[in-house]
Amino acid sequence: MKKINLACGAKLCLLPGWENVDFQNSGRKVKSMNLIKRLKYDNESIDVIYHSQFIEHLTYEQGLFFLKECYRILKKGGVMRIVTPDLENQVLAYLSLLKELKNNPKTEANRLKYQWIKLEILDQLSRNQSGGEQVTFLNQNGERLRDYISERLGRSGIELLDNLSENYDENFLKKFLRKIYHFIKNVGVSKYSKVGKFRLGGEIHYTVYDSFDLSNLLGKAGFNKIELMKYNKSNIPNWDKTLLDQSEDGLHDGKNCLFIEVIK
Repeated sequence: MKKINLACGAKLCLLPGWENVDFQNSGRKVKSMNLIKRLKYDNESIDVIYHSQFIEHLTYEQGLFFLKECYRILKKGGVMRIVTPDLENQVLAYLSLLKELKNNPKTEANRLKYQWIKLEILDQLSRNQSGGEQVTFLNQNGERLRDYISERLGRSGIELLDNLSENYDENFLKKFLRKIYHFIKNVGVSKYSKVGKFRLGGEIHYTVYDSFDLSNLLGKAGFNKIELMKYNKSNIPNWDKTLLDQSEDGLHDGKNCLFIEVIK
């Protein structure tokens, strides 16, 4: 069986039969491919397709083209698994925290959770620089919110907090030299050019899905056998061994995301 992990980033599957693919070869057994153009696979040549935290970085039209390409290369009876932020889950969490704060506005813990969930919904759609307001907020409040971030984002959230802590602990000279480097690099570049370059660089979200509209998009791409899943459930054989949506000890990698599988 041939299985591909598209837009893999740092989330690799090293099991036999799996191929990790991204826009650039990171040097860690990753195949480079432009994923917004025709995929470099033959028709009906792939048994399993997995992509996580990718389709929201595409426009609706790009997403439809990409899903049509996935349909083209997937074998009859093959499985595609999609993981993307779940707007419905985010909005319900926001409304719940808003209600609690209205009843008891002085609850500090809920106030911080409320601020975070708003950023989780909006920041990656609107940010104009890498990391956006989420990084600033977590640098200031991350440790106080560690349990909540862990509950919502799981493995990725813990790694994010740990990486921010490591960067925060860098010595003063390194930070100063990095600021000088970025200042020199950006001399003569207008803020509008920097913002435009950033927003076209792939970090921001162009879309946000719930189960209803992602199912509609999949239908337009040709899929009709669509099933909502959980992070630890799949129609993909030996799913628990891939460690793509959970760690070896069972920690989820964003259990509040939208998990959808389709069978061609």
